[in-house]
Amino acid sequence: MGAGAIVFRKEMGSAHSEFQRLMPRVARGTNYTFANDRFTLPQIRGYVEIILAPEQERRLTAVLTIPYTRIEIHCHDMSDAEAQAFEKHFSFQFLSVGG
Repeated sequence: MGAGAIVFRKEMGSAHSEFQRLMPRVARGTNYTFANDRFTLPQIRGYVEIILAPEQERRLTAVLTIPYTRIEIHCHDMSDAEAQAFEKHFSFQFLSVGG
């Protein structure tokens, strides 16, 4: 996490397994890495780190819980427009499958 990164913070209604399943769609065919709850995705200019906090559960009723994960998206060496475009793409990929 270098100085000057553009950071987005989100709370996603997804388990860690959902992030791993959907990351190929987010990465758009680029080779990404995953280690220590952190995805690193190269971009045309710069790179993005998606950091997953520990998975948590939200209790809706006495018997119904749903997973959620707080995340940070760090856009390194990218313009504001590039970072905003990535965040929009990321959000669309998860919203289109209910995350």
